[in-house]
Amino acid sequence: MIAGTFLLRPGRKLDVPADSRNVIKHLTNLEQIAASHGNGSRSITRGFNASFDYVEAFLKNFTDYTVWAEPLTVQDQVDYDAPSLTLDSLSLTPNTDFMTGTGSGSGVVSNLPLVFVGGCNSAVDKTSQSSPFVALLTQTPPSIDASRPNATNACDLSLCGRIAYAVANLGASAVLVAKQPSAEGYPQPLAPSGRLPKCNPDQASIVASVPVFMLSQAASWEFMVRAIDKNVVHKVSLSAHTRYESIVVKNLLAETKAGDASKIVIYGSHLDSVRAGPGVNDDGSGAMATLELAHAFSRSGLARKTVQKVRFAWWTAEEIGLLGSIHHVQSLTDAAAAAYKLNVDTDMIASPNFVRGVWDGRSVEDDRIRDRCAAIQGVFEGYFARRGLPTVPFRFNGRSDFAPFMKRGIPAGGVITGEDEIKTLEEAELFGGIANMVLDPNYHQPSDTVANLRGPGELILGQNVDALAHSLSFFAFHRDIDAFLAGK
Repeated sequence: MIAGTFLLRPGRKLDVPADSRNVIKHLTNLEQIAASHGNGSRSITRGFNASFDYVEAFLKNFTDYTVWAEPLTVQDQVDYDAPSLTLDSLSLTPNTDFMTGTGSGSGVVSNLPLVFVGGCNSAVDKTSQSSPFVALLTQTPPSIDASRPNATNACDLSLCGRIAYAVANLGASAVLVAKQPSAEGYPQPLAPSGRLPKCNPDQASIVASVPVFMLSQAASWEFMVRAIDKNVVHKVSLSAHTRYESIVVKNLLAETKAGDASKIVIYGSHLDSVRAGPGVNDDGSGAMATLELAHAFSRSGLARKTVQKVRFAWWTAEEIGLLGSIHHVQSLTDAAAAAYKLNVDTDMIASPNFVRGVWDGRSVEDDRIRDRCAAIQGVFEGYFARRGLPTVPFRFNGRSDFAPFMKRGIPAGGVITGEDEIKTLEEAELFGGIANMVLDPNYHQPSDTVANLRGPGELILGQNVDALAHSLSFFAFHRDIDAFLAGK
């Protein structure tokens, strides 16, 4: 640290007194919100609004910030009654075994045969279906042997294309989408995602004409094994009462009253979860760490003395395409965008099979922001290095709310413990944990709970909260933030 970096007197404690035990308390409350308001989820159509109310009330009751909401309209799937699905005499459980796919239509199907549909040029697909049936498709496209005489390149093997083919060409009354039989690195079968890719308008209208369910990995195996058996006709019954509709959701922002409004440091995280689970690590860990940072900055009195204005954000609709942060960034005037000096994004900072990752600013391709992102990276790496804690650079992957900021020319950085990446042997030797397993075994699953953070997840959460608190003090009180980011 350069002498005279901060305005406050040398020797005075500057690090924000954030406490990861408070983060765990908030996460416990979030999980309870998911259970009581969202059928086990904090997605934007379930427990998100209650999560928003929780954070907003806490900020208004326990901090002196300016707090405001930023509404936007998005589209998502809304089930008006719980969907149902049975295979022969086996009844399946919504959210655990299956989920309504985005863009699905409504309908009721009773006792129709299950037929596997591989593509649009296979023998099973060319078999005439003289009566209604339920189509079973795989989420990933089948492989094509181009050397075979009946191979075709004219077939759209995307998931949207295959659903449209099964319904429009073969006459399927409903579609079930199976996960691949195995998922490398996960210790348990995967829950259904509920998310279909964005289809073109013609395909989307076909998808919306029938019920489309996404199956869990365990349920997929059951359906696929039975579909292989051609000696028995397996029957499916299901019901879906759903619409893909416009809903109003809100970003939540809080800002210090002190600080230079032309120089804003923003700490952001997303407050929504996937529909499959409560999202304690993804991204309750980041969102509640941001809340604790905001609270600690206020209760310590540092927020009233900050040099830069500090803004905290809880983004909505990240899990359906970063929609909240995109809306915020696209709404900025050029002057408002220029006021943002840096964005610290906090998404998944408590993965049980963690790496101690720091977003890799040095590998950023955009030369407008590469050096500034690298400067942010150096603050986090330096903090951990001084404590003898190794780190690894984590390449920006466009999968979180830093992406729209970086696209607008606003540098970003922060800490990350990993999503669905596979842990290497070298990383296991460096950080502990299990090689060849995903960094977060509970990623986008019902098991993304507080109980599954205990141990390694809670340890790395504490270390990351401390690093974030240090970074907040560093960035908030720097004498010349522009010069620092420029490497001067």
